[in-house]
Amino acid sequence: MAETTEVLARAGLIPHAGQPYAYLMLEDPRRSVVVEQGGEPTTVFVAAALAAGLYLANTGDSLEVPTAEGWSAELRAGRLSLTSPEHREPFLPSATLQLPHGWRTAARYDDDIVVFVGDDLGLARERSGSAGPLSLGQALARAAGRGMLAVGTVAYHEAGY
Repeated sequence: MAETTEVLARAGLIPHAGQPYAYLMLEDPRRSVVVEQGGEPTTVFVAAALAAGLYLANTGDSLEVPTAEGWSAELRAGRLSLTSPEHREPFLPSATLQLPHGWRTAARYDDDIVVFVGDDLGLARERSGSAGPLSLGQALARAAGRGMLAVGTVAYHEAGY
């Protein structure tokens, strides 16, 4: 994504129906200028994800994660990239991430991953050392409650393995 020079990312696993499910969480640490997206204030980064086909997260008891048509995640030679149908450049350029044990297996099992694009998910504060990591549930609930979380299930594949 051209207008974002740095994106913080974390890969992890969510327990779901007795199976681990792979996810990718993205945050723009600059918390860029707030814009209007469908009448709700949001950051430029989250607005770009919504405009490219991710969905605004609901704030109910269980998070709904629809399929993001045309999006794909590719792991190639240990680097993960994320593309959307609306951007010429990858939404997440090829990045080396710490993948937890079992992440690749879970992603290959389902041939997709869940992508969370949000504002103030705790990744920037965690990186700076000003705060410990938030639980995934806390981070997502806080961002969704403020209308600052885009979600989608994205096709996954590996190349060169």
